[in-house]
Amino acid sequence: MLMADAVDRQLLANPLITAQRMEAGAVLMDAATGECFELNRVGAEVWEQIAGGGDMTKVVAVLANRYGVAEDRISADVATLIDEMLARGLVRLK
Repeated sequence: MLMADAVDRQLLANPLITAQRMEAGAVLMDAATGECFELNRVGAEVWEQIAGGGDMTKVVAVLANRYGVAEDRISADVATLIDEMLARGLVRLK
């Protein structure tokens, strides 16, 4: 699934994923496979936005506002991370 498909669609966190927030980010564990995924601090914020019902547009806007960075500078990095999350089954498109 390419991120272009997800831009205006809601992202849903896989309900089998549990997240443990840490100072440096978060660790996600897939209860079905036992696989763990480590996210840095910003990646953890992306996860939290998705788990809270955010779509890519909202995630980018929140991060741009929080860090004072232009949305176009953040969107490519967020798209890459979300592509990885989609590929690994951490999230899906609604």
